[in-house]
Amino acid sequence: MQTDLLKAKAVLEEGGIILFPSDRGWCLGCDAANPKAIKRIHGLFPETDIFKMQVLLETDARMEQYAENVPEVAWELLQVSDKPLTLIIPGAKNLAENLLYADGSVAFRIANDNFSRNLIQRFKRPLAHYTPKINHKAIVLFDEIPAEWSDAVDYVVKNSQPGRNQSGTSSVIKLGVSGEIQILKK
Repeated sequence: MQTDLLKAKAVLEEGGIILFPSDRGWCLGCDAANPKAIKRIHGLFPETDIFKMQVLLETDARMEQYAENVPEVAWELLQVSDKPLTLIIPGAKNLAENLLYADGSVAFRIANDNFSRNLIQRFKRPLAHYTPKINHKAIVLFDEIPAEWSDAVDYVVKNSQPGRNQSGTSSVIKLGVSGEIQILKK
């Protein structure tokens, strides 16, 4: 895992894209502050819309570095969630503009696996995170990754971590400035 962490970090620092395993399956990642790298992911998957990309953080405490004001209810939701949770929070900052929604908000998710958390911690910045799907399902096994995906990125993490419990889905909740809650996906 150490070799993968070092190589993936180096690629991210150069503005590249990686293919790596997360708690939701295999996904693409790049520096969340690098608009060119984010544009490359959009180019690889033309159907990718802004609503499918998220900012992946290693800890919930880091949300405050990338959102103007994290509503109090966000902390409560993260405490009680028993599955991956994506929170759309208004007033994003310090992120590439092409990662933000039209209203300036952004989708955050906290990494729930060791590789992602360690990578983000070493990189010292969040990842723009996209989980491509085949037939509406995330890719869980390394052998299921289409060759065109691995050929299109700058580095493929070799640590496939087979047998992990990957859900492939997350709940999505949009929060308003005053803490209003809108459930977009259970």
